[in-house]
This record gives sequence, structure tokens and C-alpha cells, in this order.
Amino acid sequence: MNSLRKHRTAMGVAAAILVIALGPLAVDDTYTQGLIVNFGIDAVLALGLVLLVGYAGQFSLAQAAFAAIGAYGSAIGTVRLGWPPLVSMVVAAAVAALLVYAIGRPILRLRGHFLAMATLALGEILYLLLTNSEELGGSSGFGGIPPFSVFGLSFDDQRAQVYLVLVVLALGLWFAVRMKSSREGRALRALRINETVASAHGVDAARAKTKAFVLSAVFGSVAGSLYAHTMMYVNPAPFGVMHSVEILVVAVIGGVLSPWGPLVGAAVLTLIREASTSVIPGVLGEGAVGAGEEFTVGLLLVLVLVLMPEGVVGALGRLRARLLPARSVADPAPAQPSAPATAPSSARSPGRVRLQVSGLTKRFGGVVAVGDVDLVLHDSEILGVIGPNGAGKSTLINLLSGVLTPTEGRIEFDGEDVTRAPAHKVAAKGLARTFQTPVVFGGMSVLETVLVGTYTVGRAGIARSVIPTPGVLREERQLREAAEAALARCGLAHLADVEADQLSLGHQKVLEIARGLAGRPAVLLLDEPAAGLNRAEKQRMAALLRELRAEGIALLLVEHDMEMVMELVDRVHVLEFGKTLRVGTPDEVRSDPEVIRAYLGVDEDEDEEGAIRVDH
Repeated sequence: MNSLRKHRTAMGVAAAILVIALGPLAVDDTYTQGLIVNFGIDAVLALGLVLLVGYAGQFSLAQAAFAAIGAYGSAIGTVRLGWPPLVSMVVAAAVAALLVYAIGRPILRLRGHFLAMATLALGEILYLLLTNSEELGGSSGFGGIPPFSVFGLSFDDQRAQVYLVLVVLALGLWFAVRMKSSREGRALRALRINETVASAHGVDAARAKTKAFVLSAVFGSVAGSLYAHTMMYVNPAPFGVMHSVEILVVAVIGGVLSPWGPLVGAAVLTLIREASTSVIPGVLGEGAVGAGEEFTVGLLLVLVLVLMPEGVVGALGRLRARLLPARSVADPAPAQPSAPATAPSSARSPGRVRLQVSGLTKRFGGVVAVGDVDLVLHDSEILGVIGPNGAGKSTLINLLSGVLTPTEGRIEFDGEDVTRAPAHKVAAKGLARTFQTPVVFGGMSVLETVLVGTYTVGRAGIARSVIPTPGVLREERQLREAAEAALARCGLAHLADVEADQLSLGHQKVLEIARGLAGRPAVLLLDEPAAGLNRAEKQRMAALLRELRAEGIALLLVEHDMEMVMELVDRVHVLEFGKTLRVGTPDEVRSDPEVIRAYLGVDEDEDEEGAIRVDH
């Protein structure tokens, strides 16, 4: 099914490129050709925005500013410095990339409307600099820009310019489509849904978002260069903040989650512009041309946001999904879990120390969530961590996985100090985790979700991921095989093509384990994996965890189901109010009066010997 999906995507890109290549042959009048040029430039700008907003989830109103860098860069390079147009375009794109790289990390620390305001300010600052620069012609700008040329081929007539713009658009579309299904593209899409989960699988959030911002700037700069070489004149007016808003509207109307959205959105905006000059004046009079366009665009944007929040392309995708037969997300007839293949815990000697914690403390203001905890986790061991609600169990996992930084104490992974290492670096060393509330990535299939877990295994960056070299194709095939193997061992192979957010809670819990296993971890931290599962699902999960233990993986299990914990784990670590109450074997913990008092509870009936029986 995945090969069929990839085949359809490839066929779609090929068909789009064919239309782009042959379309201008059917268009003779220069006016329509001019509309196609404007459509192509808007679509390239919106493609850059999709890479940032749609893939990485970072809001930006600076796309027109990046276009201004490209337009003025090409103009200065060709007119003032005498460079060839291609060199001027490349240098302008490099300047935009370097500028964004320099300011990207500080800006991208902001979120929501603060990020929007920062990018808005960036665009406004550049616009004011251009308007007040006498060297660049001020508000009047300057002309004399030659048409684009490369290798002796000059795009000096309107039809040639149509080809130029559409070829660049086709390359941009191909890049965006390839990137979406690549290792880096999956990481960005995971970041958009949940930054904490993506980081826990090895994604450096700050670096990934900066890459997306740089790519967005490069697309914007290239579009600006195309504008300069087709108009042969530049001035600040087309690069104001309102143009950034228009490009955002293009992306939203078409759909920011799909690389096809900018094509649809740009076509819709082109039609609205035409209607505002040909239809609206006849209805409302000549004075309503500009206002009519703004009203129509605004009304359409509101309708899309209310009725089709994922844009036209997203709505068509949902319609197609409804028309197709629904895929079953039920389990096949489950096999009974096999008996443990390993010896009982009492007969097994501890393996190598993987995780060692000493004096671990985390304070939130005056509240001590975890206080002076010592902990050791060995290979081929399941360590159960139990305690009442609020005992600090989830905080402990967040500390061990790098999501939180300890106030005091030390954490060693394979003898290396990782106390203050961020989550993505801890994950790269071989630690994976699940979350108390399962997190799946909307818009991604089950297989794609598990592929996010292979991020630390792969090495291909954005440039290598997009270019299908033999090495990249081989790595992607290996990552898919690892993800498919993780799904198969967790019993989810039959759901590989189902949208991950359509799974039941039980399937989502198991899916998180599969996503963690795909990264080939040495240590797996499980935060209440059995919560909400029925008895059969718990039995299958227990059998899976025994298999993982037999393979040498070190597992830390936080769980409230005492029956499951006592039958499964090798040792139990009991927490109370963030502090260690008891560490021992299940039998030792089960019979400890302090543990029973604090957590397990006492049955009113005792046997003849006075032994305390644990209620389950």
C-alpha cells in the first residue's frame, strides 16, 4: 500500500510537471501569460511558507521580505555589479539564508502571536530600509534589470518567462513533495504536532525549525528574483507586509499541510484578482476594484477557516477518504501470549548497568517533585516504578529522558554524564520513551509515525534526503524495514497505512512502544503503557515486554496495575512524595508494611500466619 501511495505521488508530480511544460503552448495572448507568471511566483512564495508553517508549524509573516531580498539582490547584482542573473539569484538566496540563520534561533524561540509579530517586524524593518534608501532609489526603486539568462539562453519574451517561472515552480514542488516523505520532513511534521515527543526521538527542535526557516527564505528569495527578472524593475511597494498576508492567504486557502496547496491557493487568488477587475466593477462600480478584491479574499479566507481548516486540498483528501471503503482498525484474532522465554527474575543475575542515577532532585519553586532519588537500571531487566498519584513517577521519566533538567543530582547513561543533556541528545545515545497520554501525529500514517522513531538511526539531512542518490534510497529503505519490523513485532503491521489518530487508545499505546523500538534503543522508559487497556491487551503487552527483556533491552516501567507489575518486573522502586520509599524484589515490596501503608492497601482479612495479602 505504501508503494502504491508513493507511486501515485510520483505520478501526480510527473503530471504536474507535464502540464507546466506543455501548458504555455496553448496560451498565445500576453495578458494570460502574465497571469501565469504571477501565479507561478505566488505559488513559489507559498511553497516556501508551507515548508515553514505547514511542515514545521512555525507562523511567519516575513515571506515578502525574503522576496525583497531576492528581487533587490538580483537587481543589484546584474545592474550595479554586472553579474550574470543566475549568479545574482544564487547570491541573493545565500544572503537571505545567512540572514535567517543568524536570527532564526532567537526568533523561533517565540511562539504563536509573538512569533508572528517578530516576523512582521522583520518585514516592516526591511520595507522601511528599502523605502528610505537613496542608493536603491527609495520608494521609486530602479529599473534596467535584464531578463533572466543562463548558458546563453535568454528568457526575454513573455512565453519564455512563463516557462522559466513554471520550471522553477515544478522544481520547488518536486522538492517539497520529496521533503515531506523524507527523514527531515517527518521530523518537521512531528515537531508541528508535539515538540516534546519529537525531541524525545532525537529531533533537535531548534535546529530543525531553523532549517525550515532558512528553506522558506530561500524559496522567497528565488521568487523575488523571478519577479525582478520578469518585471525588469523593482521598488518597495510589492514587498510590503500586506503581500506577506496575501501569500499566507494563498497557503491557507490551498492547504498548508500539502505541497499541492500553494498551486490551488495561487490559482484561486489569481481568479479573484481577475474577478475584481472584470466582474466587481460591473456590479459595484469602478471605485470598488481594490476594496472588492480585499472583501472577496477576506470572505473566502473566513469560509475556508470555518468550513475547510485544512484548505481545499485537505478537504478534497477528506472527501476521498469518505468515498473509499473504510479500513478496519481492529486487531486480527490475537494469539495467546507465550510464556516467558527467560528464567524467573530470582534466577537471573543483573546485566551491565545502563542507567545510574544518584541524588536526583527536581524542584518546581518550593515543591519538591523528585527528592534525592538513587536508581540503577541493568540490561535485560524490567524495573518497576510505583507510587501513589503525585509521587513523582512521570517527573522521574522526564528527568531521565532529558525533557526536564534536574535541580540536583547526576544521571549517567553507559557511564557518561547526561544530567543536563537535552532530550534529543539523550535519545541519540540509545534511550527511548513513551508518554502517559499517547501522542500520535495527525496527518501521518501508522508507518510514518513509527518512522519518526528511526530519526536517530538515519543520517541524511535535507539536501541529501531530497536528492534520490543510491545512498539515500538505501538508507530510507533500511529505515522503513526497521519501522515495519517494529510494527510487526508489536502486532500493528496490518494497520501500517491507517491514519495514526484513528487508532483506538490500546493501539496508540502499543504504537508508542513500536515508535520507540524503531530507534533500536538500549533503554526503554514506559510511562503507564497499560492504562486504559483491557485484560487481553495487557497480556499481549506483558508478553512483548518479556521478549524485549530477553533481547537485552533495559526497561523502566511506571504502572498502576499492581498485578501486571508484580508478575512482570525484576525489581520494584517505590516512590512516595518524590522520595524513595523501598527498592526490592516484587515479593519484598509486596510484604513491606510501609509500602502497603503508603500505596498498596491492606486487606481486612489476614491468613492464619498474619501475612498481609495485597489487594489487586
